[in-house]
Amino acid sequence: MKKVISFVLFATAGSFSVLSQTTMNIYKSNGTILYIPLADIDSINYTGSTQLASLATLPISNVTGSTAETGGDIFIDGGNPVTQRGVVYSTVTNPMYDGITPFTNDGSGIGTFTSNLTGLLQNTIYYVKAYAITAAGTAYGNEVTFTAGVNYTQGAGVTIDGYTYPTIVYGNGQEWMAENLNTTVYNDGTPIPVVSDATSWSANYNTGATNPMMSWQNFDQVTWTSNHFNALYNWYAIDPASNGSRNVCPIGWHVPTQVDFCALLNFIDPAGNCTTSGAGGNLKSLDYWNSPNAGATNSSGFTGYPGGNINETGGFDIPGNQGNWWSATEVDSNNSWYLFLGAVGSQAFMFPSGYTKNTGASVRCTKD
Repeated sequence: MKKVISFVLFATAGSFSVLSQTTMNIYKSNGTILYIPLADIDSINYTGSTQLASLATLPISNVTGSTAETGGDIFIDGGNPVTQRGVVYSTVTNPMYDGITPFTNDGSGIGTFTSNLTGLLQNTIYYVKAYAITAAGTAYGNEVTFTAGVNYTQGAGVTIDGYTYPTIVYGNGQEWMAENLNTTVYNDGTPIPVVSDATSWSANYNTGATNPMMSWQNFDQVTWTSNHFNALYNWYAIDPASNGSRNVCPIGWHVPTQVDFCALLNFIDPAGNCTTSGAGGNLKSLDYWNSPNAGATNSSGFTGYPGGNINETGGFDIPGNQGNWWSATEVDSNNSWYLFLGAVGSQAFMFPSGYTKNTGASVRCTKD
């Protein structure tokens, strides 16, 4: 029976020769020589390494609503050159390189490389693995996950009462203030009544009046302005029918209606609904909230602070637990719709009741 001679490239002798066309002489690295008659040899195969490359997937960074950055680090090639490297990513766990699943092609060779992910769906979980292709096959790094952000850009900002508020423009066309309102005047220059004690604040509740009022937590303007929690307004201060047909927002802007809030929440979380949305974590700031600040990413740029509120009798709900933002949409003589975010949950809620119009809550403005 004739022999099949296989040479493994990463472990074979340095040379071989054929003499007199009758014998193969193989010179081994240890100095010995193998003599094999050619008549006994059927074929000669040269076999490369069967070891796959070893690599790791790099952390995710620079996440937006449609893009992100990652990459890989190939430690060893396993004895065969890396001919292609990159990452594969999917909304399904354990993505594999098949030419169909989204992937990047980031060159060849070992070492670190950067990969740019594109075409992401906002507010969606993705699974990512680095890959390296050699003659031995395709090797993968560890799987990492991340959630794509929300599509928005920085706006030009808007000024009222001598202060310019940063603004954000969302992919649905809405432009919002990125800070809570803090103005002490309407956009026609008329002062908004500022209240500095609980007795004055509770006057509406005690008498049934509908007087516009504003203040700050603990009636302390300096502290609660410096940390950007900013002012708290009762609903009558933002309602033109109650404040003399005035607008608390800059010219060309308005207090958002329930419809405005719903458009924002549904844009961030299309799978949710207006009254109970999964967008809460996207809206909450990363700081100032009490633990656990569930799901907070602020990936929307909204930077919702837990400003609490002033209750109708002039007491305070402690900041850190919740944030409340008035809408301009009235429910009945005592109630109006408002946006609620909490420290414990990652949802956003639009409530039609719970706090009466005499409550002091935060205000955001949106562009007309």
